[in-house]
Amino acid sequence: MPQTYDNCLAVDADTGLLYSFGGRTTEDGGETSAVTDAYYVIDPVDGSVTPGTLPEEIGARQALSCVWTEIGSYPREGGIYLFGGAVVNDHYNEALNSYYNDTWFFDPVADEWILVLAGTVPGTLEAPDEYGNQAFVADPALPNFGPHRGLLTESYSACGFLIVGEVPIFTHAQAYTLGVDALCMGK
Repeated sequence: MPQTYDNCLAVDADTGLLYSFGGRTTEDGGETSAVTDAYYVIDPVDGSVTPGTLPEEIGARQALSCVWTEIGSYPREGGIYLFGGAVVNDHYNEALNSYYNDTWFFDPVADEWILVLAGTVPGTLEAPDEYGNQAFVADPALPNFGPHRGLLTESYSACGFLIVGEVPIFTHAQAYTLGVDALCMGK
C-alpha cells in the first residue's frame, strides 16, 4: 500500500478488517502527491493488503467520510457508507477544485457499490478577488464541507446518519442528518 493521507478509514466490526478509501498518495514522502481512486482492505493481524478501485462514478477523491454499519436492511446488512469528498487542485482558487455531497454504500462481501443519495449542487463561488481566485461558499442547507472531511456516524433517531463538519465560508461547524428511512425498518 502506498503512503496515503486524507483518506477515510472504516473498521469492519465483524471481521476486524480495515478499509481505507481514496485520499492522496505519495511515493516521495509527500513532496508530490496525487488523488487516488484506490481503496485497500487491510488485515491488521497478518498484515496483508488487498487493493481495489472505487467505481468510475465516484472516481479519485480525498476527504471522503465513511462509517461501517450493521443497522437496517437497506441496501444490505453490514457494509460501509461513504459520503462526499473532494478533489483539491488549488488551495487558493477553489474554482479549480471539485466538491461532492453524494452518498454510497459498499457491500464488501458482494463487492457491490450502490448509490444511496445522489449528489446535488453543493454551493457557489464568490466573485474573483484581485488575483482572480474564487472562494467556495457551501450551501448551508446541504451537507457539504468543501475540501474538508466531515464526521459520519449512525443516527438511529434520524433513521440514517449524522454528519458534522466545517461549512466553508461560515464560521461554525454544522450538523446535518442524511435520512435513509429504510435503515429504521424492523429496528
